[in-house]
Amino acid sequence: INRKENLDTSISNLDTENVDLVTNLDTSISNLDTNNINLVTNLDTQRRILSNKEKDIVNFCSIPRTAKEILGRIGVTMHTKNRERYINSLIEAGYLVMTNPDNPTARNQKYRKK
Repeated sequence: INRKENLDTSISNLDTENVDLVTNLDTSISNLDTNNINLVTNLDTQRRILSNKEKDIVNFCSIPRTAKEILGRIGVTMHTKNRERYINSLIEAGYLVMTNPDNPTARNQKYRKK
């Protein structure tokens, strides 16, 4: 009978330890998921590497400049595709900001270094 009681107690202790291990494992996995989310968020917010033209634009915009001035500086025409490729991409990447963000299509819109 003592052996059976000892065995029952050992099994009971083993079950409790397993529950603790599973709980700790679940907590560790939750922490890992949170860490991975933070890592992905940090990777998303990291700035991308700029081309030489893009670096020139960012430096040129240390004082507010119009789209025409910016595109003229790098020697491309004033077309929508060029504005999207050079100016809007730098805004999205966080390198430039609009001087009038409430009205992105304002005729006197300028862009400056962030």
